[in-house]
This record gives sequence, C-alpha cells and structure tokens, in this order.
Amino acid sequence: MLYIGTIKFCDFILLRSFDAHRINPESRQAVEKLLVERKESFDPKNARRASVAAAPLASWVTTNVKYSYVLEKIRPLEREQSKLYENMKLTEQQIGKLSSGLTDVDKTVSELKNQLNTYTKEAAEIEIHLNKVQETISAAGGLVGKLNDEFERWKQQVQYLKPHTLL
Repeated sequence: MLYIGTIKFCDFILLRSFDAHRINPESRQAVEKLLVERKESFDPKNARRASVAAAPLASWVTTNVKYSYVLEKIRPLEREQSKLYENMKLTEQQIGKLSSGLTDVDKTVSELKNQLNTYTKEAAEIEIHLNKVQETISAAGGLVGKLNDEFERWKQQVQYLKPHTLL
C-alpha cells in the first residue's frame, strides 16, 4: 500500500470524500479515531513535509470534523427554519388566494354599486314621472268635479226652462 508520511493513500481517498453535512456521529467518530491514532500525520508541519497537498487536506479534515459538531447543534434549528419556510410559502399562497378573492369581492361590490346607482336613478325618474301623473290626475279630478258642477247647473237650468218653453 502507498503511504504518504504515515497515512495510507486509501485513507486520503476516504478522508477526501468526507462531507460534514452528511456525516453521522459514527462516521465522525471513525474519523476522530483516525485523527487521534495518526495525530502526527495531521500536524501541519509533518503533513507539509510529506506532501504539498497533504497539509491543506489535513487541515480540511480537522476543520470538517469541528464543523460537523456545529452542524449537529444547528440541525434542529435548520429543521425548524425549513418548517417555518414551508409555513411561510403556504401562508403566501393563502394570501395570494385571499387577495384574489378580495379582488373578486371588490369587483362585485363595484358592479353592485353601479347597479344601485342605476336603480336609484331609475327610481328617481319614476318618482318624478309619478308626481307628474299625480298632478295630472289631480288636475283631471278637479276638472271632472267642475264639469260635474257645470252638468248639475245645466240640468237645473233644463228643468227650469222645460216648463217655460213653448214646445
């Protein structure tokens, strides 16, 4: 097997695929065990002596182990954030639906206002016409009353003139 310093080449391949976002506690413990067992290999000076690429890789591995602890601590917060984000999206959708519904209600109210204005105008015109008709009926009633009085007066004159006429 190929060794770089005191670390096997296949260990480097394994460490290179290490991702702190996807690590579970068992994997982290395995890497930490490797860091303890081969502590001198992860020392920046020793790693640099072994290879130019080994020093940054060793630093990257130790940093990812530390970072995995941070991720483990914030994982519940990330889940909560994800839930809150989903709730926010649902709320935004509901707001969109309600806004659309409100727009429809505003449109209906506007149409009903226009219809009410039309009916109010028509009612006012009908009332004006009705008042004119009532005035005409009242005037006609007054004329009929006067004609009736005139008819009665003529009738009395005819009664009075009948005996005085020669025919």
